[in-house]
Amino acid sequence: AVNITNNTLAGCFESLEMEDMMLVYRGKQQSASLNRINSSLSRICKQVKDARSAEAEKTLYLKAVTEHAGVGLIAVNSKGEVELFNRSAAEITGINYPSTIKEIEKKNPEIAKHIKNTRPTQKKVIKVNSGKHPLPLSLRTTEIKFRDNLIKLISIQNIRKEMEEKELESWQELIRVLTHEIMNSVGPLISSIDTISGLLTDEKNGGPKEAVDLTRDTISDTIKGMEIIKDKTIGLKEFVRNFRSLTELPQPDMEEFPVKELVEEIKFLVSDMLKSKSIVLGTAVYPDSLKVLTDRKNIIQVLINLINNSVESLEGRTGKKIEIKAFPGSNERTVIAISDNGSGIPYEIQNKIFIPFFTTKKNGSGIGLSLSRQIMMQQGGYITVESVPGEKTAFNLVF
Repeated sequence: AVNITNNTLAGCFESLEMEDMMLVYRGKQQSASLNRINSSLSRICKQVKDARSAEAEKTLYLKAVTEHAGVGLIAVNSKGEVELFNRSAAEITGINYPSTIKEIEKKNPEIAKHIKNTRPTQKKVIKVNSGKHPLPLSLRTTEIKFRDNLIKLISIQNIRKEMEEKELESWQELIRVLTHEIMNSVGPLISSIDTISGLLTDEKNGGPKEAVDLTRDTISDTIKGMEIIKDKTIGLKEFVRNFRSLTELPQPDMEEFPVKELVEEIKFLVSDMLKSKSIVLGTAVYPDSLKVLTDRKNIIQVLINLINNSVESLEGRTGKKIEIKAFPGSNERTVIAISDNGSGIPYEIQNKIFIPFFTTKKNGSGIGLSLSRQIMMQQGGYITVESVPGEKTAFNLVF
């Protein structure tokens, strides 16, 4: 009986090891205990078979889902082997189911470079050559640990349509703002030139007035008109200079350094100005070891600009306060938030404040926030705003 039991158990273990679930333990044996063992082994084999069948079905289901997803999905392990490359990834990249990152590199070095260099949790927009026109792609990267193997999972999405729609919308808004700004200068220029022309033209013959006919008032009005032309011309020159600053951003000099060090530098730079305006500055960095990868010089410029905006929004208020806080955000990204308890931003213009040259300030250029957003985007980050009119405003720099 012992030998029969041992042989039966050994056969069951062998079938489990060989993944042979077709064995069924039936038949009457010489003892009730052997019958119970056979019955139990049959149930175990059936349960294992059902579990493996369900697992296989789930795997096929997930494979079908990923294969028909509209987003390209690529999974690469630490050895550089491609474990997943779905249909959308093949269509977007023009590469048919590679087995290694080296095969991707042969077909499209640019995409391979970004797959290898993109950091976890990072989102990046790149342009790759595809036919006659560059193809804009959005890449998101994350890392997962599976069976002691580190897998880099990259999603790739063709965002040409979204980019074109956004670009058209941006151009329309920019043209509207540019037209408004240019007409504000050109209108007075034309009016001043017409006025001067009238002052210096002889009404009788339409020719220029003789010097003896020029009165003191005529000369005085002519000088005023020329001053208006000069002021508006200088304004247009400044406008063009500002426009150029938006289109000629230098490449960022990226470095990693402690956020606390950056906040202390900003605090030193603005302390005298804030003190003169009775504004309290609060700072907090958590944890103290928090670091950020960015262009130091450009980010200081962005932070100073945001603080200046806060100072303006605090004019005429009591208990004036500005806060700079830094902390880890979602997806392991670093966030630096600048908030104030000022007048806030009206809801109807909150979606327009980043448009180039849009401003509600009498003497504002309208490029500060637009430039700040461009600097953040250039470095792989972004800027958001939350504001309650009459209460507070907070700008978040996400790196």
